[in-house]
Amino acid sequence: MSRYSYTPTHKSPGNTPAEDNITVIVGWDNPLQTLFGDVEVDGQEMPLVSTMADMGQINIRSVNDLEYLIGYRVPGNIAARLITDMDNRVPPTAMQARMSAILKT
Repeated sequence: MSRYSYTPTHKSPGNTPAEDNITVIVGWDNPLQTLFGDVEVDGQEMPLVSTMADMGQINIRSVNDLEYLIGYRVPGNIAARLITDMDNRVPPTAMQARMSAILKT
């Protein structure tokens, strides 16, 4: 699993400046074969947005879709890493595939 955090400069969609107190965490979850994202405010433990917990999104396959769901743009260097992570994915193990099937129901 990869995990990258950043302070966003702009919301997505659109080009509205982002708030100063926001931290975005994005990554690739290889066992679930999906991108994920969390949006935190002022470093609080409970994210404002979580694609995995709050929204139940387990099939995010593009950086554009991820940006839409979290509401913030992903910087180019991190987007490139996410694409590389997806391109270099390995099939989930049998146990990971079973767990993924349970989570998707």
